[in-house]
Amino acid sequence: MKNFEFLYLIGGIISLVLQFLTIVACALLFSKNRTLGTILMLLGSFLTVIFYGLSIFGTQLMAQKGAEQVAKTGGLFNLLGQIPHFLFVLGLLLFIVKYRKKESVQKNSG
Repeated sequence: MKNFEFLYLIGGIISLVLQFLTIVACALLFSKNRTLGTILMLLGSFLTVIFYGLSIFGTQLMAQKGAEQVAKTGGLFNLLGQIPHFLFVLGLLLFIVKYRKKESVQKNSG
């Protein structure tokens, strides 16, 4: 298995396609149910793609300055890249809580 770049390329493409599908799913959910939870999920999924692109661009840019700078940049993007995931999960939790409350009210009134 000599061509490791191919594996990284395929993995990156699959990741990007799945992330865009997540954005589409969140946008559809947001169009049907405009709540803070759906806003945070949509924002988190969108920012994940942005941060991913910035990390690739930043790493390539810092590669010209040496390995230490690449490692620092990679670590920084690894840390900052968790913010969009946190927003998505927070939005998902808020959506679930609101959905469960709505479901509970419907059972009690029906």
